[in-house]
Amino acid sequence: MSRDNPNSQTRKGVTADRIPPAAVESEMALLGALLVDRQFVPLASAIVTPKAFYAPPHEAIYTAIQAVYRAGGTLDKIAVAEYLRARGELERCGGTSYLSALMDSVQTATTAVYHAKVVRETAQLRELIAAAREIALRAYAQDEPAADLAADFASKMREATPATLGMPEKFGEVLAGNQAAPHIGHGLSYGIPRVNRVTNGMISGGVTILAGRPGAGKSAAAEIIAIVNASSCPVLYCALEMGARYTADRIGARLAGVAVAEYQRSGRAAQLCIEDPTSWFDLRLVGNEQRLDVHAIDDLVGATSPALTIVDQARHLAGWFERGARRSDLAPTEILHALAAVAKRRKTHMLILQQLNRDADGKRPSLGDLRDCGAFEEIADCVLLLHRPFDGQPEKDTIAEWIVAKNRRGPTCVTHASWNGVTMDYAELSDQENRDAPCCAERRFGRRHAS
Repeated sequence: MSRDNPNSQTRKGVTADRIPPAAVESEMALLGALLVDRQFVPLASAIVTPKAFYAPPHEAIYTAIQAVYRAGGTLDKIAVAEYLRARGELERCGGTSYLSALMDSVQTATTAVYHAKVVRETAQLRELIAAAREIALRAYAQDEPAADLAADFASKMREATPATLGMPEKFGEVLAGNQAAPHIGHGLSYGIPRVNRVTNGMISGGVTILAGRPGAGKSAAAEIIAIVNASSCPVLYCALEMGARYTADRIGARLAGVAVAEYQRSGRAAQLCIEDPTSWFDLRLVGNEQRLDVHAIDDLVGATSPALTIVDQARHLAGWFERGARRSDLAPTEILHALAAVAKRRKTHMLILQQLNRDADGKRPSLGDLRDCGAFEEIADCVLLLHRPFDGQPEKDTIAEWIVAKNRRGPTCVTHASWNGVTMDYAELSDQENRDAPCCAERRFGRRHAS
């Protein structure tokens, strides 16, 4: 076997008559992306396991990446190579030159989730083929009742595709031991790398406003932000708009890469329980079943000490209890000031979701479309506006604009992301795709917001 071509080894499942489905290129792209950017390791681990890799060296490299990530140290090709060398597997995996080649082949690490899903899909196809072959041989033998074979076949079909229906049972083990916050510059990640580069992330004690029209995907964006950060630091998600259980199902469906309805039908409902913040992520979900107010959120933040607190949406907060006297007429600006005070006192970053004014429908959003925009500009460190051409039609795939309309720590900008209408998911476009995207920033927003 060549040192630089480890995939010349005998691959799993190869038979004399036919080569089974495989996606070696996607395996290589996934491994390279994880070596380039460690923040995608927990997301990939939620989708694909080491056994899903077709090439044995890729399985060994992926196992090494997960082990180094769990240890909480630096994740790079040197650390992975040392892990493989200690187990006598480095030569079999092509050496450090092959790890370098994997990294050099990556244009953007944001494709990691896509390639993980491709690897999982081909692995499931191989499992289905193996199960069907076994049942066929038993049927030819005519030693078992047809009904028993049919039941066994149905069971094997379900076992062959578990990843499409929910999270791996041991995903928590993949994340265990890594307590370092995913710092981008000096703050937490927005989940979109270009937004991170411009804003330097979310800082402790700060406030971000995430706004858009109904159907623009605000909650989807907030869930992505929660997932990215909760893999390595505490996150409190106040699901006031849709409730804790449905939000948990949306997160599970997003990681499984399927629609929410399919995820719920599978019977593998998400395990992110209100009373169990340790399931899978360091994420605590609370709903609005008990009419939360600002004091209740303050108490929750004090009890859980999250690095990030997400309020979806602030307009659903009950009147603020002023230590015994309930005020149901609390103005939105007062709620905003109160949440900002909580963020500063508790040293958490407060991400607040807001709807734009109704008269903003049909046009590109701006700061002026926020209710009480003066107060928002005064208090918020960053204001993100989401815009999709097909707002109100979430089933359509399209290109969305993430507009950094205010940035206290740097310039404003516009970046583009693809919107998956089935899984309700965002993914950043590459630099070239950003330049080629319709309605580019220079043409639509002028030089001030240019990419």
